[in-house]
Amino acid sequence: MKKGAPPQPHVPSGTPGLQTLLRPSDKLAVKFLRFWSFGLPMFLAGIALNLLLVRGMHMYKPLAYVFVLAAQTSVNFAFCNWFVFQTNGRLSWMRFLEFVALILLFRSVEWCAYALLVTHTSIPFLVLQACLMGTLAIPKFITLRMFFEGRERARQKP
Repeated sequence: MKKGAPPQPHVPSGTPGLQTLLRPSDKLAVKFLRFWSFGLPMFLAGIALNLLLVRGMHMYKPLAYVFVLAAQTSVNFAFCNWFVFQTNGRLSWMRFLEFVALILLFRSVEWCAYALLVTHTSIPFLVLQACLMGTLAIPKFITLRMFFEGRERARQKP
């Protein structure tokens, strides 16, 4: 033990330590909580950007939402890679393009539903944005988990 280091609790040989049993990075619920907590600031930034583009710049709502989704996708890639799934992989253009191709399915469904509903209903565009983001959160999380963790597991195998 290093001088000045806090004393370590005694763990009998062969007994897994508490940290081994409670590895939060391995717990699905904790990862989903991180997914939401890191996604929430980007979601709020997306609302602000959408508001600015639609109300401030008088942009056509479906077009404005394309910019919002593009910004969120770009930032979410880094958040998911480093904070949510805590992979050790470096960011590369190829990996980013694979991520974009994967997430494009969700973003396309989201954008089509948004464009259809915002132009043909009286649902406020920000309410619609929030509802669509919430509706797709769980399937998106599951898909992204397979993308990031599947790659990480494959990299760790000899």
